[in-house]
Amino acid sequence: MDDDAVAVASANCRCSRMVYVGNIAFNASEEEARGACELISPVLSMRLATDAATGKRKGYAFMDYADDAKAQSACRNLQGHLLRVRPLRVGLAITHVSSI
Repeated sequence: MDDDAVAVASANCRCSRMVYVGNIAFNASEEEARGACELISPVLSMRLATDAATGKRKGYAFMDYADDAKAQSACRNLQGHLLRVRPLRVGLAITHVSSI
């Protein structure tokens, strides 16, 4: 990727506000998952991944925080946090910007 493409991707990327939360117990409710993540800061939006065919949960979600600092704090402080006896895996979500 050339320098111009990197600059465009950086300018268009809001990925540092979006946090991936994995290893969520399949029987954990949406409220439990949101509640665990809101220990850091209010979650603006949440997408809990489900299988399109069966509707069953896949065990991960994406949380949108108000700013980069809150998202980074969530990554630091929620990593390994137990939710229904399972340690959460947390990291900044990565989005890809397609080139035109």
